[in-house]
Amino acid sequence: MLAAGAIICAASGFWDERRKWWYWCSLFVVTIIHGLIVLKFSWSDRPLNYWQLLPFGFADALVVFVFLKIVQWIAKKRNVS
Repeated sequence: MLAAGAIICAASGFWDERRKWWYWCSLFVVTIIHGLIVLKFSWSDRPLNYWQLLPFGFADALVVFVFLKIVQWIAKKRNVS
């Protein structure tokens, strides 16, 4: 749930780019990476609550935001729509 929130928060910052194909491709890549990370780890043996994971969620949203910003910069530099 925290990963989905991080993706949604970062994606909403670039919502004006939603008509561009690179936006959706980037979100697809981010979602797949998050899904693999969530499925790879066994979360049942880690007794962490929401408040302990919240800083990681903020850091995750920042990483996704920076990733989307870099993709946006590359797309504008190459004049991709």
